[in-house]
Amino acid sequence: MLLVWQRSEEDGAARVRRAVAELLRDSAERVQFRYLTDTPDFEAAKSEGFINFVAFRKLHAMYDLGVVETFMRRLPPRSRGDYAQYLEQFRLRPETLISDFALLGYTGAKLPSDGFSILDPLEDVGECCDVLLEVAGFRHVSPVGPQLLYVGEPVSLVIQPDNLHDPMAVAVEIHDQRIGYVPRQQAPAIRDLVATGEVEACIQRINGKPERPLIHLMARIRRRATRPHTPPWALGE
Repeated sequence: MLLVWQRSEEDGAARVRRAVAELLRDSAERVQFRYLTDTPDFEAAKSEGFINFVAFRKLHAMYDLGVVETFMRRLPPRSRGDYAQYLEQFRLRPETLISDFALLGYTGAKLPSDGFSILDPLEDVGECCDVLLEVAGFRHVSPVGPQLLYVGEPVSLVIQPDNLHDPMAVAVEIHDQRIGYVPRQQAPAIRDLVATGEVEACIQRINGKPERPLIHLMARIRRRATRPHTPPWALGE
């Protein structure tokens, strides 16, 4: 999993999701945390004001204690009375058996108080799975407002090899109108899946604030083959 960071909107500058750290799980289910200090994204994040994730202050340390527990505090506890309703937002049934690690990646573990979230780079997608994707850049790209979209509306994921800003970009389109993009750190994997498998997607959730609407997709993936792709956190702008 990747820990991504996005600057606040206070200065009015463009907000780009930066992969600043990763959570690594080994075969024994142990999870470690480390910063991606030698990547373009990390350097760009520092220039935009990133310092650290407050629970892990040392940038060059490898953390292996309490990593999952720390990030699970960003989610409602499983004992909460409305926990089933929380899961339904992500199309997860209450009886679904899912590890805390997987739950972090599936929900994103976002808080309104900071710019951090967990992102699954989708490098280990199986033969068949459903994934939740946020539409990046909707308010800057889409020619239509969220009020003209509806839950369940089919969308197309379109590879853009000629994109001047990012040749790995995957656009999200409705009726040939671009409404945004797949998040940059997930685009290489989705690009591979679109090219080698079958990906069907539709709008799953429309929320956020009027000035910053959030659009989420549910993508159903059927893999036919596997190809290597560039590690998403190694990509610059």
